[in-house]
Amino acid sequence: MLGLGAVVAASAGAQEGRTIDGVVRDSASGETLPSAAVSIPALGLATRTNIDGRFVLVHVPYGPHILRVHYIGYGSRDIPFDTRLVQRPMMVRLTRTPAHLERVAVTGGAKQALDVTSDVEAIAISTQQIATMPSVGEVDVFRSLQMLPGISATSDATSGLYVRGGTPDQNLVLFDGMTVYQVDHFYGIFSAFNADAVKDVRLFPGAYPAEYGGRVSSVVDLTGKSGDEHHLRASGGVGLLSARGEAEIPLGRGSILVAGRRSYSDIIQSSLFEKLFNFASSGSTPGSSDGMRVSSGKPVNVQPSYYFYDLDGKGSYRPTDRDLLAVSYYGGEDHLLESAPGALAGNNLTHWGNQGASVRWFRQWDPRLSSNLIASTSHYVSRGDQGGLVESNAVDDNTLRLDNALQLTQRDKVSAGLWLTGNRSAYDFTVPTGGGVVILGSGDIHLHTSARLAAGYLQNDWTLTDALRLTVGVRAVHYDLLSAWYGEPRASITYRLASEWKLKAAWGRYDQFVNRVENENIATGSRDFWLLADRGHPMTRAEHRLVGVSFDPANYLINVEAYDKILGGVAVVSRRAALEIAGPSATQNDEFFYGNGREQGIELLLQRKFGAFTGWISYTLAQAMYTIPRINGGMPFPADQDQKHEVKAVGSYALGPWTFSSTWVYGSGHPYTAPESDYSITLLNGAVDDYIHLSGKNAERLPSYQRLDVAVFRTFRGASWFDWQIGASIFNVSNHTNLWYRTFDVTKHPVGITDVNNLGFTPSIDLSFSIK
Repeated sequence: MLGLGAVVAASAGAQEGRTIDGVVRDSASGETLPSAAVSIPALGLATRTNIDGRFVLVHVPYGPHILRVHYIGYGSRDIPFDTRLVQRPMMVRLTRTPAHLERVAVTGGAKQALDVTSDVEAIAISTQQIATMPSVGEVDVFRSLQMLPGISATSDATSGLYVRGGTPDQNLVLFDGMTVYQVDHFYGIFSAFNADAVKDVRLFPGAYPAEYGGRVSSVVDLTGKSGDEHHLRASGGVGLLSARGEAEIPLGRGSILVAGRRSYSDIIQSSLFEKLFNFASSGSTPGSSDGMRVSSGKPVNVQPSYYFYDLDGKGSYRPTDRDLLAVSYYGGEDHLLESAPGALAGNNLTHWGNQGASVRWFRQWDPRLSSNLIASTSHYVSRGDQGGLVESNAVDDNTLRLDNALQLTQRDKVSAGLWLTGNRSAYDFTVPTGGGVVILGSGDIHLHTSARLAAGYLQNDWTLTDALRLTVGVRAVHYDLLSAWYGEPRASITYRLASEWKLKAAWGRYDQFVNRVENENIATGSRDFWLLADRGHPMTRAEHRLVGVSFDPANYLINVEAYDKILGGVAVVSRRAALEIAGPSATQNDEFFYGNGREQGIELLLQRKFGAFTGWISYTLAQAMYTIPRINGGMPFPADQDQKHEVKAVGSYALGPWTFSSTWVYGSGHPYTAPESDYSITLLNGAVDDYIHLSGKNAERLPSYQRLDVAVFRTFRGASWFDWQIGASIFNVSNHTNLWYRTFDVTKHPVGITDVNNLGFTPSIDLSFSIK
């Protein structure tokens, strides 16, 4: 690689101008800032920093120029420099915009919360602004992402991301390079990431580049904080559900960061906990793939002992100016112990969570050439035990990943890399002898699978003219359980019509070999389990198509995108359909039905980017349809996550030390299958058979959803080294009744219908501090 760097340097000297490289950092903590925008506007030169905050601009003409640097949540900075005199590498420090403002008028570049980047695929959101958005008791990264266009926000029961018609398991979630399979707490009400430990959040909602693979919907790439290399810092907070803390320990050329969060609901059960637990428990029995639900049969007066925790740790060290070594750890778990009194006495224990670690070596071989090597491991486990009936699911992921980037010229960047992954999934369902439990099939279920995946990618990013940019890449994947190679070509193009208008389009193919299956047969434990694709359970494939146009003046953004996703290998799991087709002899494998899908939509985003008042309004018109040959008579039907209309508004207003924020969501109803009539037939032998006639698959719609949330935060400045903040948030401030799902009691005539509602008026408070 050193030889290649010498060749690049020689070619640079043959052309007029000089290569300018540098690092962008936080002015207070020294944290490097990935994906910061760096440009010389007068020359039309622009780039973004890499994962280590480094940038390079090639063939900058000799003479004086202005370097402009911007990062979401920070003030932008213009830096005069002369190509003949500047010292390399340049050190650029940006100042984080404080959550409070001393006056209403602010300079451009401050307070931006959302950044639709120049890349056709990417959206970034400010972790600082997440902290001041309304929440359900906890600051939540994924709940904030739900407020972006194309991502559903109309279920109070999940922080999972339904991106452009996809399901949460179809999202690749990376945290410091490790794959995270379990991304929520409290049955899904909160996401499992502590916002205090997250530095950068980047979402690729579709048609993402060749460097990512393994999922067919989207990518959420989170980068954890590294910590201050020169100053000891600490922060913490407490709310109605949990307490949290973070410490940053300097090492001179490195740092150590430790952040933790734990609920205290097993010790003190606040009114907020009781409300959320009762709400989550009402949906603890899974719905079928038909959208139908039955009574859970849970004993009354169950006494819960529940808590969750998550822990983040990261150590970073720079042995040289060109190298970075980093070790990251993430762990999070939920524990639930339910004790039933009297004749129903017994303890039901459920726990689930994810543990992971990664080791990263970053090397800047040359200002234009860098390598990033990551070794990661991740372990997800879920286990439920109810009176000897045990269900458990585990997924192991061990990955070695190498990414290389070479800036050939300012207009030509080449990326290439390798991924090697070993997966293991285990699903076990054990029925106690004589337990009187009836499940589909006979006896225990044990599904254990291991697989190896190898992938390589090559991508070229060309700026063909000042107006035209083209990115072309291909990813090749070998999956050993299917003994086959799969090609995944990707392409995107942007064309700038004028200084503020831009057209864009993207296309790509994607494959997924591990899928989460909704399980409707369980009596306790997790509501779903992960399976690896094999000869009996096919992989999922997708083709993405995207077109859009944006208008981006100084302080506003109008962005319109239309997408079309074609899917193969879509899985539906239906116990009812298996019994109808195979009868009492149906086995567990008979529950799986496979077919095709299509997800289409149009998204509109209107954003005010800077100033005391910032925010956005989005509208999505969408459709998600499945066609399964043996379901619904082979006719297309709406997927469970299908939603035609969704409107969202996010606003934040800063006034001195006060920050006021609000979110509003409206969505049309989700589909479900309902019993339409029931009747009885008396047979010749005098026996009576009862029959229930169902609607078409997901042919009915729940009522529309509507919710308004508000929050207010007040920052107090103590001594020069100490700040603290108090905030109050109200979820569903108007107490609007939103239907979550319907249950049907088929033992009654006519069929009994019960509506289960989403959360009503839910207030919470939070107190936080920082020592700097």
